[in-house]
Amino acid sequence: MDKLIAVPIVLVLFMLQIGIFSNLRLLHGTPDVMLVAVIAWALNDRVKTGWLWGIMAGMLVGYASALPFVAVLAGYVAITGFARFLQRRVWQAPLLAMFMTTLLGTLMMAGITILSLSFGGSSFSFQTAISQIILPTVLMNLMLALPIHFIFIDFADWVYPLEEER
Repeated sequence: MDKLIAVPIVLVLFMLQIGIFSNLRLLHGTPDVMLVAVIAWALNDRVKTGWLWGIMAGMLVGYASALPFVAVLAGYVAITGFARFLQRRVWQAPLLAMFMTTLLGTLMMAGITILSLSFGGSSFSFQTAISQIILPTVLMNLMLALPIHFIFIDFADWVYPLEEER
């Protein structure tokens, strides 16, 4: 059931990302709800489909983005891997892991974007990109991290119920 429910949830998150969250702007930055949701899901210790979510989200965002498909997919998979690694190491502080992974994941995706645009021949000011796009995006993703973290904890409780002792 967990694999079947992943597809509609990731598709709904993708539609929310494209339809609503891409229009919420702070300066020129926009939140990445797909990234934050994948991180929240991958950080849950009972979740077995974290990699599936990361791959599906990376494929959808890569398809819709103007960035190279492989770069976006690799970024999402790497961030999922980092979240799963932290989930095993920092399991006693899940909120710290959520905020740290969201911060590093957002910065990593910004780095992938800057590298892709640089190799594509775009010229831009690095200082302007940081102050106008990257920092506002980091701020909005960190603001989304807490509510999404708690929503996905409840969702994981529903998908993977704890077995009661008899």
